[in-house]
Amino acid sequence: MSKFFKHINLPLFAIITLIVMLVGLLFSRAVLSITHIIWLFFALAFLKKNQIQFEKELFIWSIAPLFLFWLGALQSLNDLKSYDYLLSLSTYSVAAITIIADKSVCIKLMIAWLVICLASVCYPLFHFLMHIQETIDAFGRGQSMVTPMDTDHVRYSLFICSALPIIWKMSQWSKLRKIMLSCLVGVIVLFLSVRTGWVALLILTTIIVFTQTYKNVQSFLIQVAVIFAILGSAYFIFPTIQRKIDYSIYDWKNSKSTTYQSNYSDATRFAINKVSYNIIDKNPNVHVGWVNIPKAIEAEFSIQYSNVKPTYSWPFNQFLFWYIGAGWWGCMAFVVWLLFPVAIGIKQRNTMLVAWQLVVIASCFVESTLNFQYGIFLHAWVTAFLWKKDAA
Repeated sequence: MSKFFKHINLPLFAIITLIVMLVGLLFSRAVLSITHIIWLFFALAFLKKNQIQFEKELFIWSIAPLFLFWLGALQSLNDLKSYDYLLSLSTYSVAAITIIADKSVCIKLMIAWLVICLASVCYPLFHFLMHIQETIDAFGRGQSMVTPMDTDHVRYSLFICSALPIIWKMSQWSKLRKIMLSCLVGVIVLFLSVRTGWVALLILTTIIVFTQTYKNVQSFLIQVAVIFAILGSAYFIFPTIQRKIDYSIYDWKNSKSTTYQSNYSDATRFAINKVSYNIIDKNPNVHVGWVNIPKAIEAEFSIQYSNVKPTYSWPFNQFLFWYIGAGWWGCMAFVVWLLFPVAIGIKQRNTMLVAWQLVVIASCFVESTLNFQYGIFLHAWVTAFLWKKDAA
């Protein structure tokens, strides 16, 4: 294998592998997993050929999840289901190899990410144009637009939003190009009408505007006002946004019900998170392990809602998931690990690194973003891209 890598163009190979990996992200989990193995061989070949070492902080951060995993795995060592989570967490170590590439390779990988990210919108856009009224009506029933990534619209919206920090990381690009591409990303996120994507867009846009205008308070306030005006007008432009907001208001009202409303998205989330909190409240030292979280939630759910089985068996909150699975000490360790890139970003004045972490952290309050392959993949790879202070 080493001889094979010795005679190929490693930067070109990296770009092709990234493209294949992103196609796997959009359409095939199997391809996505296979490319991780290829990346490991690429890392070894690149290190041997160029004698480059990982940056210390990124290396520590990337391998930490492999150790944190055992805080929730020791309870069920013989259950192979636990190790699916370990495989997903290994993505952080795999993604960290991007930081060893020289600047030109890093830039090309980031550009390839942007191209695939924006091109992927053709799929939901084409489906929408072929089924306009059907899609609009679906939003009125609490459903979402058909998207890649196994129709995981939440993670897909984060994938689209990941383009923003990467765009503004390109210091060699003109400000006009960055603004135009950012506007395109903003329109796409608004069009998709996923609330997690909206929040991510708001966080990223606010930080980007602030970094560009912080020396001029008046300019900052004007641009923020323009952004909110655009967001407000979008309600009247996109019927999907109208239906999404109207249904959300209706859903929130039903989430206050004392009975389990399985037909409503927010009501379901509220009920499951409430049950998860009750588990912790009854036993603050709970640490059932990863594979036993569904059993714990189902047992408590049957008590709270008269033997009703929940629609989902995991909390819609990453911190509740870690607390129940790994205990309060495991949850604290997870929070420290999650905030570590924020500290590095502040230290380096790396605004885009901080911004992306805030997006992921915000999503962790309403989703178990880092439980599954897609969410971990997006967090790991975009963080690795942004870790360097400059990309030019």
